[in-house]
Amino acid sequence: MDVWHGENFDKYKFKELVYWVLANKCVDLDSFRLCCYYYYNMSTIGRWIHMAVMRNIKQLNLYFIPKEMPQAIELPHCLVTCGSLEFMGFPALRVLVLTYVELLGDTDLVKGLIESCPLLEDLSFIECESSKLDHIFISCPKLKRLSIINSEDGHNVRISCPKLEVLDLKDYITCNVFFDRLDSLNKFVY
Repeated sequence: MDVWHGENFDKYKFKELVYWVLANKCVDLDSFRLCCYYYYNMSTIGRWIHMAVMRNIKQLNLYFIPKEMPQAIELPHCLVTCGSLEFMGFPALRVLVLTYVELLGDTDLVKGLIESCPLLEDLSFIECESSKLDHIFISCPKLKRLSIINSEDGHNVRISCPKLEVLDLKDYITCNVFFDRLDSLNKFVY
């Protein structure tokens, strides 16, 4: 569902339409794409995400800008426990792309996020703010592709991924990179 700003756009009617679609519990949802820019606050978006999760969503694509800037975007906890989510979800997640995300000073938070994705095969950190971290530890038994693309804020990275095949490391100010268990690596881009 996309909001397109136009002459006849009515954000209240769109909001009602989203609620109506998500409240219809006749069938599970294969995918839900929500593109609503800054028209709605995070509590409304959080309710929509929760309703989609309750419909056994498999793919969830979100594009929005918080209504009040700057505002941290805190996704609902139900995303972590959703067993049906394959794309963006956690238990069945295979691809995770973090773009312009501020990685706060808790190294365990990043580690916990990765550990909550046991089937993760493709992980990307693109221009993520990590200056508050001493290091990033990436340990994922099934990870096949890892991309770290960052032009600011150097940090230490430890990578331990035995199934990793492709490593794309375009991190221009990385202090140190430590490798453990890269048994399957066959392509390294630096």
